[in-house]
Amino acid sequence: MTSEAREFIVSKGGACYVNEGGIHGCCTGAAPILTAYVGAPKDITRFTLVEVDGIKVYVDRKYVGRNPVRISLDNIIMIKRLYAEARVTED
Repeated sequence: MTSEAREFIVSKGGACYVNEGGIHGCCTGAAPILTAYVGAPKDITRFTLVEVDGIKVYVDRKYVGRNPVRISLDNIIMIKRLYAEARVTED
């Protein structure tokens, strides 16, 4: 988690969640993507809670344990939002 993302999450209550969703293309089929949101999810039963630097991070159970996730902050035209990306590790 970047320091900017941490400060933003703390200013919004100290919790965020990472959800695995998919994008559907016309030729490629579904591609999994990660999204990050400020706050706790509505249905916490679908998530695993992990504490990182005093922040409650709820991670989609479909994604837990696959690859490390980096949460950063996008700031486009004064609109701030969280951004999640997976770091692929080789076993």
